[in-house]
Amino acid sequence: MRFDFAGEKTYEMMRATDRGFVFFTAHFGNWEMGPLTEELPGNRKFHVVREPEMSVAAQRFVQELFDKHPQRDQFVLHYAGSDLALGARLLMALRKGDVVGMPGDRPRAGMATLTSSMFGRPMQLPPGPAALARAANAPMVPVFVFREGRRHYRIELWEPIEVGQGDDKEADIRNAVAAMGQACERAIRQRPHHWFCWAKLWPR
Repeated sequence: MRFDFAGEKTYEMMRATDRGFVFFTAHFGNWEMGPLTEELPGNRKFHVVREPEMSVAAQRFVQELFDKHPQRDQFVLHYAGSDLALGARLLMALRKGDVVGMPGDRPRAGMATLTSSMFGRPMQLPPGPAALARAANAPMVPVFVFREGRRHYRIELWEPIEVGQGDDKEADIRNAVAAMGQACERAIRQRPHHWFCWAKLWPR
């Protein structure tokens, strides 16, 4: 497969600091290929947070993709669910300077959400990336994988979003979630047919 890359400015910033980073993306394009293509600067590990697949065979296939990757020592897979210590482990990873990758467009079933906005409509978005970034004082980086053609993808890292560290924690997180929604909307507007969205979000 062929990969093009846009985001050297963000990578240069990562090379110049030992801070951790929260990468977020949408269920968009071939988003799962993103963390498997570029080596992170500074010998960072990439902690990928995902939901387990409903199909046992699909879950085995996803795990094998990571297990067989030549850079597999760089990646740590975490499965969201009943693990109450996951948040603490991710926070520790960020404070070490690692990267945590999380979805930013849809919340996991049953999890808490924040009402924000996408496409001018109310949208329930996951507060986890913003809350984690604020706790670790880590920038949030929008990253999207655009399909350009058969076996041809373009990975884009956009400019980081700094999460507020003010006295009003809820406002800081709410503003960061709003910025996350705007970034996802911007990507989806470029290629709306790349968004994996199987349910009607807004009734007419």
